[in-house]
Amino acid sequence: MSSQRIKLVVVAIVALAAVGLALHRAQPRGRLPDDINFVCAATGQTYKLDRDEVTRIPARNPKTGEYTLFPCYVSEGVLLVSSRHAGGLAGLGEKNRYVDPETLAVRPPP
Repeated sequence: MSSQRIKLVVVAIVALAAVGLALHRAQPRGRLPDDINFVCAATGQTYKLDRDEVTRIPARNPKTGEYTLFPCYVSEGVLLVSSRHAGGLAGLGEKNRYVDPETLAVRPPP
């Protein structure tokens, strides 16, 4: 092969790789939901908060003004607080009346 052909093959390969990379990056990715489910450890009430408005965990309860809201999810029919927030939950002390500190299961409010 002549050096001119080798150069053309290399340029074609680089161009194809660039197009492939561009197409790969252009594919839509999974988007996180705008709202996050929270539970109040003091009242047992659940809330949906806008992801952009949450600045700290525990988050501020809009009704009581206290920082007692923790992200939660349902697993096998049980409402749970994420284990990554167990330390913050322990910091509530007596204010926590609805989340079991060991299992992180939420007891339903009365």
